[in-house]
Amino acid sequence: MSEVLLHELSRELRRLLEEERDFEAGFALGRHILRHYPRHLRTYRQMGLACVQAGLYADAVDVLHRALSADPEDADMWSALGRAAELLGMNKEAERARRCAEDLRGRGTTAAARARAAALAAHWEESARRFRQAMHRQPERMDIALGLATAYLHLREPAICRGLAESVLAQLPYSLKANWLVVRCAAILGDEERDRQHHLAIARSLDPDDQYAWQWFAAEDRTPPAPSARIPSWDGGERWPLRPQP
Repeated sequence: MSEVLLHELSRELRRLLEEERDFEAGFALGRHILRHYPRHLRTYRQMGLACVQAGLYADAVDVLHRALSADPEDADMWSALGRAAELLGMNKEAERARRCAEDLRGRGTTAAARARAAALAAHWEESARRFRQAMHRQPERMDIALGLATAYLHLREPAICRGLAESVLAQLPYSLKANWLVVRCAAILGDEERDRQHHLAIARSLDPDDQYAWQWFAAEDRTPPAPSARIPSWDGGERWPLRPQP
């Protein structure tokens, strides 16, 4: 069987789901990708958002929960989860998701929202201070813990950053950013490379081409890494029939 770049199939998945809105073909392609890369975060994200658009709200809640366990800082996924949960009558879940989405976009007057706004402006000391306030009030929110860890990375406090990242991994072992933060902090602190391999392997299972890591950590003048992950080609005629949901 011939192989193609995973990056190319990801672009095709986006085209099918977002531009063509051909959900039966798109979900079939998504399942093909996940057969070969069962933790691929971008595919889970795209399929979760598309489930909402297709009216598959129960599936959307399930898929978005999985994706958010790997990237709890994604405002668009929280917003989509809020919509799906509301339409299923899961009102508490919907409200929680909407609140997270607003905070992550730096809107509003909550400590978490103000912390995000400060982070977007690269005001790291203010961001860390406000994230600490938010974490004191909502210690269960892993997006806040990750925000605080990121602020400490920028403040050149790798030991504190790693401790926070490890606390996130105790709850969300496949958090992509938390695994990368441990890897980066271990390198800064001079730890043995073998101590990072477990976290690096998890990160690469979620994001084989390091696209997220580039978005989060690369300097502004750095070009994206060239995609290299490969996957068996996909039969474009495959479909995944949609089943009506209550």
